[in-house]
Amino acid sequence: MQEGEAVAEIYYMCKDSWGLKEKYLAKSYVFGLSVGKPYSCEDEEILQAQEKYKYDPDEDIFEYSFYRKKSSLAIEALSENPEENVIKIQHYGLPNMSGIPPQGRFSTVTVCYKSEDTGAALLEDTTEVKQKDLFCHRPPQVFYGKDGQIYYLDNTKEENVLQVNPRNSDIDESKGKAFCREQVTAWYRPVRKAGEEADVCVNYMDAATGKLLKTETLPNATVGNAYNYTPKKTFAANGKLYTFDRKNAGNNLTLKTVSGHPDIDWVDAYYTGKSLKKILKAPKVKKLSREGSRKASIQAGKVKGASGYQVLYAYNKKFKGAKKVSSASPKITLKKLKKGKPCYVKVRAYIKTDEGKAYGPYGKKKRLK
Repeated sequence: MQEGEAVAEIYYMCKDSWGLKEKYLAKSYVFGLSVGKPYSCEDEEILQAQEKYKYDPDEDIFEYSFYRKKSSLAIEALSENPEENVIKIQHYGLPNMSGIPPQGRFSTVTVCYKSEDTGAALLEDTTEVKQKDLFCHRPPQVFYGKDGQIYYLDNTKEENVLQVNPRNSDIDESKGKAFCREQVTAWYRPVRKAGEEADVCVNYMDAATGKLLKTETLPNATVGNAYNYTPKKTFAANGKLYTFDRKNAGNNLTLKTVSGHPDIDWVDAYYTGKSLKKILKAPKVKKLSREGSRKASIQAGKVKGASGYQVLYAYNKKFKGAKKVSSASPKITLKKLKKGKPCYVKVRAYIKTDEGKAYGPYGKKKRLK
């Protein structure tokens, strides 16, 4: 936390309708508050956050309701110590008078928050989800870890699995509870301190439309230092070859100071795209001949701007189980062919980019006897 910043801890508590048994349900945090200032919890989303605890098969309560009068919703002056900034939101639970609900009505889904640095679980919890309903989990953007570190949700992480459909489940008949085999996983990055290595998010933008093409997280920045991004010259995406647009006013490639906050440390790089079909024409097969029983020679027409060529060949017209051979030259040799079997081939050109090869369209297929 920065100097002067305060964090409020929200506790969700419950008693049954007769007030006999109090139970801790969950805890969350409110960030971005100021030390010494008052805070009043009026966020309906926070107040109603007990919805995921509608059914608890391990206890006698299966539904909770928020009780405003019994809740402590205000703090007169926020402290630097989060443990002193406590708000208790009270709920009352309705006893389960009819016994265990019908089997399979709910599933238990595991929710796991993981650290991007170590892969370790920062938090593991379970939540009850209605069967056959798509469960969409909304993890907090900011997460306060047990180690005292503040973690931020990495929205660019492809491994984030925030939706599950709890249809596949095993039922524990003794508890009337269904266990979903799927897991909700959210990946978090810690805020770095001065002098520590940090990540910078690079947004690749389409200069013509202004739309985001992709996002990449790059390491090797240092908190407190400046950062200069050297853009890639070319890359391929969506059937186009994108070239860095140096004159675009939207280019923002420099950070004066790296903060260590992944949602703040980002740069924009604009690229101009052109269809690969127009850049690389489909090459023609000028000559195709056998060289012995298991070799063949292919002579393709040269394509302007091509870095090399790739041959696709198979023993059927639909190219099922096809193999590929690449060459920097338009003359390509195929080896280890099947004896006496006709072969079908087609050729395409490629161009090298900063992210690998980008391919143009295939030419017409040819039959090799």
